[in-house]
Amino acid sequence: MQSNSAVSIWFGVSKSLHNLEEYVEVTYTEDGDSIDSRFGTSFGFGYYDEDKIEIHFFEEPLSDLDEILKDFSYSGSFIPSLKTVIQGDHLAHKINSVILLYDLEDDILSSEEGSGNIEMKYIATVPYMED
Repeated sequence: MQSNSAVSIWFGVSKSLHNLEEYVEVTYTEDGDSIDSRFGTSFGFGYYDEDKIEIHFFEEPLSDLDEILKDFSYSGSFIPSLKTVIQGDHLAHKINSVILLYDLEDDILSSEEGSGNIEMKYIATVPYMED
């Protein structure tokens, strides 16, 4: 299990913001039961708190970590740890989609998912500090 005060990070490529939003969308039955998103299902943790997710889609693909993550909550506290994990300031490939999930309390069972309009890769889980 991941501990609180950690952010799990995925980078990828999506054909559009709409596709990225559909990928992370949790839907509900008429009875109010949640139906896991394709994102939660693909990486094996299923349900997640919708208040703990942030996504971003870039019209122009990027590879610089500071530029990619600058507008995310608490990014100043976790970018240095992420740079250590990926061993640099830039990604090997440009991406246009980012998913951050804060305080995930389940294990991530898969490292990649790709089908049709979106490809996502789990990068790391790193600690963050609230401002």
